Amino acid sequence: MGTETAHVIAPPADSPPWDELIVGLRVGPLVHTISGEMVRDFCAAMPADGAVYEKQGVMPPTLLATDYIPLLRGHLELGWGLMSRHTIKSMRAVAIGDTVTVTGEIIDKFERKGRHYWTLRYDVRNASGGVCVEYLVTCSVD
Repeated sequence: MGTETAHVIAPPADSPPWDELIVGLRVGPLVHTISGEMVRDFCAAMPADGAVYEKQGVMPPTLLATDYIPLLRGHLELGWGLMSRHTIKSMRAVAIGDTVTVTGEIIDKFERKGRHYWTLRYDVRNASGGVCVEYLVTCSVD
């Protein structure tokens, strides 16, 4: 029987701590060209029939829901905290083949019951600048 070793992913050494995080900090951009392979791989992991998105030629609105991680990389020591809220608002479909830009802004930070939290609002915009999907996520930093 083999021995498994847990790996801890540490934040970059130059990431500032939570108390230096500034409300109003703008983060991004991340640029993605939405490919059929991305949609196919994402849908294969969905518990429901996600293939409908590929058949319709569009991106699932939740495909980029974890972009808050690379958006905040280098701006905050990200530990494995608790996600207390994550909302998604889809305004228009993103077609497979479209190039989108993801940007965001820290809109709040607070302490509750000894835990530090941050709130990031970020959106996905199409090539013409139209907002396709808005995300709002609040997480603790532990």
